Amino acid sequence: VKWGRNRQMDLVWTKVLWLSIIYPVSFLGAMYYCYSTSKLYRDMDGEEVTMSDFVAAVVGVPPASAGGGRLEDELREAIARASGEVVTGVSCMWDFN
Repeated sequence: VKWGRNRQMDLVWTKVLWLSIIYPVSFLGAMYYCYSTSKLYRDMDGEEVTMSDFVAAVVGVPPASAGGGRLEDELREAIARASGEVVTGVSCMWDFN
């Protein structure tokens, strides 16, 4: 047992060396991974056609009750009249507060 304890204390420097190398390397690796995936996302979003290219957020719409069922159709028609564009669909976000 005494031999094991002495050997452990003799090799403490390897633990310290390992930790002093692996922590900075893993941190820098994580930062590089964050940068590269963000860059990849920006590049692909600029090159590819995605749903975010066809979205318009309309704010300032007066509150409406959820009982009518025609709110999406009314908004679609109003947006089409105002913009002069063909509106494929409208999805309303309901605020239940």
